[in-house]
Amino acid sequence: RVALTGTPIENGLGDLWAILDFTNPGLVGPRPQFIAQMSGGGDSARAQGEDALRALNGILVFRRTKAEPSIAAELPDRVDTLDHCSMTPEQIGLYQAVLDRLITHSSEDAEPRKGEVLAAITALKQICNHPAAYQKDDTRPLAGRSGKLSRLEEIVDTVFASGERVLIFTHFAEWGMRLASHLTEVTGVPISCYHGGLGRGARDRMIEEFQALEGPGALVLS
Repeated sequence: RVALTGTPIENGLGDLWAILDFTNPGLVGPRPQFIAQMSGGGDSARAQGEDALRALNGILVFRRTKAEPSIAAELPDRVDTLDHCSMTPEQIGLYQAVLDRLITHSSEDAEPRKGEVLAAITALKQICNHPAAYQKDDTRPLAGRSGKLSRLEEIVDTVFASGERVLIFTHFAEWGMRLASHLTEVTGVPISCYHGGLGRGARDRMIEEFQALEGPGALVLS
């Protein structure tokens, strides 16, 4: 048995165990014990776990990373471009309201709980995307209400003018679906949103259709 995977060790020891147990049933023992032995409690136990993981590499796991010179030579240079997008007045108002609620709560009671802070961070990320990503009942048109969306439209126009294709990633599936519909209207090119709520068959068809495209195209992914 052979399993091809991405980053099981980085993802978690439970993922690594599942793969090893599939390819070599029973060889690495039960899952709880495997995780306990590999993670270790103290410094000595942790060092033993790291030694064991290294021993697996090359015996049960043939592992290649992008850091290896032979692989790095095969990859094109990665180019990162960071764009700063100004928020619209509507975004600024919503953003400030979220911060004000958090500050008011912390002044009236104790320090805000971790969950409240994380929820506020998520809300701020949604507002930076678009007010409609934050306000679920917002059914108004999307155009002109988000600096980030305006910049994305410019990028998509540039890509389409070159006859190329683009992948657009977002953390939020519901927003991704609205975004795909908006870009479809703006460009006149059918654009879908690939997300975990779709069935396997639907996701496979979406990828096949996108890869079979000739000329400009876009796919939103969450």
